[in-house]
Amino acid sequence: MRATALAAWCCGILLAAGCAAGGVPAEDADPVADVVSGVATDPALAAAVPAGIRASGRIRVATSAKGSPPIRYRSEETGRLIGVEMDLQHAVGRVLGIRMDSEEATFDEILPALGSGRYDVGQGNFGVTEERKKVVDFVTYYTDGFGFLVRAGRRQDPVSGPVDLCGLRIGAVAGTSFEQLLRQRAGECAAKSREPYRVSVYRSTADAMLALSQNKMDVLVSSSVFLQYAAQRLRGRMVFVNKIYEEQVGFVVKRGSPLAEPLRAAVQRLIDDGTYRRIMAKWGLEPASIRHSEVNPPGLR
Repeated sequence: MRATALAAWCCGILLAAGCAAGGVPAEDADPVADVVSGVATDPALAAAVPAGIRASGRIRVATSAKGSPPIRYRSEETGRLIGVEMDLQHAVGRVLGIRMDSEEATFDEILPALGSGRYDVGQGNFGVTEERKKVVDFVTYYTDGFGFLVRAGRRQDPVSGPVDLCGLRIGAVAGTSFEQLLRQRAGECAAKSREPYRVSVYRSTADAMLALSQNKMDVLVSSSVFLQYAAQRLRGRMVFVNKIYEEQVGFVVKRGSPLAEPLRAAVQRLIDDGTYRRIMAKWGLEPASIRHSEVNPPGLR
């Protein structure tokens, strides 16, 4: 695949299929299936939405949307953002009886924008970390982990932690927990008398995938859900190595926001009434499902 074609794919232009269990595309998956429009408003939960937000008639959501199927990406047919996070976003809005007004932002812009009050909610496959919990609250809706992707033909042993990456060129997206962990544990290679790894940071997943295809890095560290999907779609060109560090993923809101509990209750309502199961099955992500949504569960340190 030429670099331009890979970049286009990463932006969702070539996406037309769903995923099977573990993030692998399934022939019978239907990314345009409607599993949300039948969700009814829960009056009690709608009343719990903070008065100012309820009066505005909308929840302002910052969404990172740079080509991360099946998490979120732009449909080639309609131009709309679709993916498991978008279905969860719309379903929660229906439970709460309020419009989810989504606006694109880069991943590293979202947390500061929540702090400034520009947005009420952020979405971007945000994994729970103890560092992030100092400035935002999490409302969980599925699990993910750290995945590793290489170009086909490269021999890469399974990765159990950063020390297994010593001496390599590593790519990550700016502001992610993947970048943070690589930075925090960079000294482990020296402690083992090994050459340090070198980290290159990219503004989007699409940019990182393009760099990997151009041999500007040896290993890409990102969402295991996305990378398994990418490896299947680019079979023969990219290889998924393995997954480590399972982490909870969810909505993010400003620390102490009164919106956290209504969001959690709405996600739990979707779990309890079966809508959540249908959403996760649509995208082939049943193994990533949770039984209980939580506000600020223990996170990666």
